[in-house]
Amino acid sequence: MKKITTLFVLFALVFGVAIMAAPTFALDGDLAENIRANTEDIGETVYGESANEGDLLTARIAEIIKVVLGFLGVVVVIIVIYAGFLWMTAGGTSEKVEKAKSWMINAVIGLAIILSAYAITDFVIERLLEAAG
Repeated sequence: MKKITTLFVLFALVFGVAIMAAPTFALDGDLAENIRANTEDIGETVYGESANEGDLLTARIAEIIKVVLGFLGVVVVIIVIYAGFLWMTAGGTSEKVEKAKSWMINAVIGLAIILSAYAITDFVIERLLEAAG
């Protein structure tokens, strides 16, 4: 049994290292210039000639809000994991179980608030961008 476990661990290590090894390519000047030119063309296609700073500012603010709300979602997941840990280690103590339930309920309420804020923000920003033209 120990031999099988050792072989499994060895295989997992070798396979893991093989998966992690990714080829890297140096970015030469021509490729960098081509990428820069293509992204400028894409920017002109997306924003056109009528893009003004107000539109770009609104879009940037929307992206910042979405990133912050995404981060808060990660915090909620961490809180749920912590509440689950509290519940599992309660050992049948009703006080600790109630504390864990409280953390869990608060995390779900927080998640509902975050999802609502995300939906409202997305809706409002889309309407602002449409109104701006």
